[in-house]
Amino acid sequence: MYYPEFTNYLSWLTGNRGHYAITHADDKVLLGELFSVMKMIKASNNGWRTIYISLERGPEPDDEECQEMVELGEYESKESYLESWREYNAMPFRFYRISAGENEEGFRVLSIDYRYAMEYDPRGYEGFHSSDISFAWGDELQTVLKGLIEDVRISMAKVLDGTYDDWLKENLPARNRLGRIRRSDIWEAFPGSRDSFLEGLADDEIHQYSEAVDRGLTKRENIGRLERMTSGEFFRACAIGYRAVGESEYGLRLRADSDKGLYLENADGRDDGLTELPEEDSDAFDEWSGGKKDFNGGHPWEVCRGGNSTHVDFFPIKDERGWCFGVRGKHRMLEVVRFYLAISRAGLPVYVADDEAIRDGILGKDIVGIVPEGVFPRYCESLFPNEMIVDFTNLDLEDEENAVFMAKAVFDDPDPIALEE
Repeated sequence: MYYPEFTNYLSWLTGNRGHYAITHADDKVLLGELFSVMKMIKASNNGWRTIYISLERGPEPDDEECQEMVELGEYESKESYLESWREYNAMPFRFYRISAGENEEGFRVLSIDYRYAMEYDPRGYEGFHSSDISFAWGDELQTVLKGLIEDVRISMAKVLDGTYDDWLKENLPARNRLGRIRRSDIWEAFPGSRDSFLEGLADDEIHQYSEAVDRGLTKRENIGRLERMTSGEFFRACAIGYRAVGESEYGLRLRADSDKGLYLENADGRDDGLTELPEEDSDAFDEWSGGKKDFNGGHPWEVCRGGNSTHVDFFPIKDERGWCFGVRGKHRMLEVVRFYLAISRAGLPVYVADDEAIRDGILGKDIVGIVPEGVFPRYCESLFPNEMIVDFTNLDLEDEENAVFMAKAVFDDPDPIALEE
């Protein structure tokens, strides 16, 4: 099997959950054979057996395939399709990480490049989970499984003759490895990327924030407290932050003519009743906030909308000393820094979660984790235990072709493979 074909299959397999429930009898046999081939590999602590395969690029598309793509309307000419194919399949070979997991009940999962690709449940499936009902693969799924069996056998032969570890160490591309690079080195490799990362954060703002972190002024234990908190006080603090940030690529707006209006304009919207409180009634705020832990699914403190890791939280918090504010958003550094600087200048007590990580980021001193192809570059802290890495990236062709980037980046060797005793 050649990798251009396999990559297309992989995109299909990982694109919709219904595609990979193994229910056909012949598919079950082939999946069982693949698991049997990998049975000699020693399982990890969580039960996975992993091996890499290498697939060649293979021959270029023939005239018939090129003509078919033109007729489908995907390309204007055979030459344009061929040019696109060559660009997308520039590498002579590609590696894929194959992992097989199985529990005591016989439930099996096949993961390819860290992505859930196939599963088999001996208890069967109902409704859309069944490939018999929703997605008829026909012979194509068998083509994938037969190809995987053949290529895993080739890698297993290297394991058995003792050449696998050296082969993998010498040939596994950087895009398939864990790595690290200092952010300032990325800025050196790609002039202009610093400005893009900082999103307009000025040098004096960077200096002021860094100095505050160095002096411990961004720590909760080192700031003052307010005697009382109201929703109005919270909205006023939010407005200070919003006006300091200004309109941004994430959609901050400054059109409302009131503090509460700015919050309504820019926050998540699921405030769980916060905007219904009397704005100057501290007792009402205490009663509303005191007994709530999950806010019934609301996000009252998500003051700058975004995804799970790309929003800003700004929140009041109470302890035995009184009330203060906190701001969190390590992937929205511009907003966090400007929120902090503006609110602290206004004389309000505010601290910053991940304050040192943000300082190191805006100074270019932090380390960016490089994660293998197939790993979504978020929430990857567990891949770098005992390291303060909060930002991650995958390698792309532009990185690989940049001599400065590749010279500055450091990549881990793959883990050696072990066999069951």
